Amino acid sequence: MLSSKKVALMLLAPLATVLALSATPALAATPAPAASPVSVAPAATDGWGLPNPPRVNNCGDDGAPGAIDVLSQHVQDRMNERDITRDELDKAIRIGARTAQCVNGNWRYTLGMDGGWLTVVVGLGNGGWVAITAWWN
Repeated sequence: MLSSKKVALMLLAPLATVLALSATPALAATPAPAASPVSVAPAATDGWGLPNPPRVNNCGDDGAPGAIDVLSQHVQDRMNERDITRDELDKAIRIGARTAQCVNGNWRYTLGMDGGWLTVVVGLGNGGWVAITAWWN
């Protein structure tokens, strides 16, 4: 003999199964996304997720500046890391202005010193001529 409890379970079991299956995502039934035929390169950033400012293709007709107005935080960090003094940086820019080269819209100065060849990169920024980076060759 069937009790009312057994009948209720028999009627509710299929309903519970349907509800359980609809609550969980059907991973096997979801097709994998098709590979895109066009590869999109990530945007160039400044290292903090911000887009790089547009580069000027030429350095102007006035020649390389003989002094800088601002030290970027990056060049300050590199100077500390690479034992470059402010005097050495200024000397490389002042004397190297005669032979500086325009590379990618920035001025590149290289000057031989007691510690080796010092290279300094300077670009035009909001505060005037900005020392961007420096290193010993």
